[in-house]
Amino acid sequence: GTWKILSSGDYSYLVEGEEEAIAIDTGYGAGNIREYLQTLTDKPVKNVINTHDHFDHTANNAYFEMAYMSKETEPLATIPFPSFEGIEFPRDYKKVIVDDGDVIDLGGRTLTIFKIPDHAVGSIAMLDSREKLLYTGDEFMPLPMGKHLNIGVKSFLGHLEKLMAVRDQFDRLCGGGGVLNANLVNQFYDCASYILAGHEGSREFAPGKPPKQPEDDWNPLFVEALHRQPYIEYLLDLLLSDSIEERAFVVAEYGKEVRKIEQRISEF
Repeated sequence: GTWKILSSGDYSYLVEGEEEAIAIDTGYGAGNIREYLQTLTDKPVKNVINTHDHFDHTANNAYFEMAYMSKETEPLATIPFPSFEGIEFPRDYKKVIVDDGDVIDLGGRTLTIFKIPDHAVGSIAMLDSREKLLYTGDEFMPLPMGKHLNIGVKSFLGHLEKLMAVRDQFDRLCGGGGVLNANLVNQFYDCASYILAGHEGSREFAPGKPPKQPEDDWNPLFVEALHRQPYIEYLLDLLLSDSIEERAFVVAEYGKEVRKIEQRISEF
């Protein structure tokens, strides 16, 4: 099985193989997250993999026997956010360094490591090809949050090329912000490729479409729809696959926004 866990901080995940289960990130909620995860599976939950060093993903690592992370993450993972000043967190847990291409075997289910640092200096993604999932931490977030690059577009494209090489092996992104449609990777890849092809500074882009010319006037609603497509797909994924409680939350939280969009469509 695969579980998405919400506490304080971003989402964490529990990934179950035939021999053991492993946590992906640990949040910074109160209480022993390892004990809670163990109630979800009869497989032993001993270890965690950290997607990156930020404390809302690493604060509860000490509950586990061992934490896998990149070498860039290791010296940063135990540094609390300033808002936690005065609160003591255990920092002496065992850390194991992973790198590009490493494989963590859970028994009949493997996680393959891809280094894709941008949001954080040591960010990694884990490919779960059996279930067609890619665990991405905070490297891909739902729109309208978008993507704010800390590295150059060329370096970002290099990360995306790694993922596009195995694109047929995953169809969902499991990240700190929730579960997203994996087409977001394609869209970022197309956009980065378009920029590096000489279109830097272009404000409007649609994959497979020619560059917008000055005499071309795209309907602004169409442009808005292109920008919001991954966000809508994210909401649809929640409605189609999550628990009834989370689906009810989506309806309550976004229902008013949807009704406004419906009204705009009818007026158009």
